[in-house]
Amino acid sequence: MGKRLLGASHTCWPVLRFDHSAHPCKPTTGRAGNLGPSTAPITVTIDTTPPTITSLIVPARAIPDFAVSWSAQDNLTGVSHYDVQYKSESSGWTDWVSTPVTQALFTGPGGHVYTFRVSATDGVGNESDWQPSGQVTVSLVKKYYAAAGRRVAMQVPMMATGCIGARAWGETRPSRNG
Repeated sequence: MGKRLLGASHTCWPVLRFDHSAHPCKPTTGRAGNLGPSTAPITVTIDTTPPTITSLIVPARAIPDFAVSWSAQDNLTGVSHYDVQYKSESSGWTDWVSTPVTQALFTGPGGHVYTFRVSATDGVGNESDWQPSGQVTVSLVKKYYAAAGRRVAMQVPMMATGCIGARAWGETRPSRNG
């Protein structure tokens, strides 16, 4: 309801105007009819402004694991958390993360094009509009392996570092002599 002013024996009752602007609030008199220690009016500011998204960064091309980062600014209560969603060319928006941090590692199957969007919420619950990213193309990587004496092409969803029982085509075995 009302807010007690520190060190004063009076209560300030803020009034919200219909235009949501700040309203000066003057202290009332105490029980004995005396004004409290401070007779200067105080200003109550109502935060009705949502945060502003300042960046949403994604690479243009990627392998399945890539970083997505975002940021927003809120001048009154600060950003409380971010909601980030993604979609591929064949699906609708999917919730990905709801977090106070500004970066996460996305892992998506290769061969798809993804779009991301972010919304920020400030300390009193004001939500920004969704801000979309550009598109990210996640590539399938074609690697050649030697298996059973044959050259085999495989499309893998990420950069392979090795394959049990086979060597990447063109690799030589390391020498035991260094």
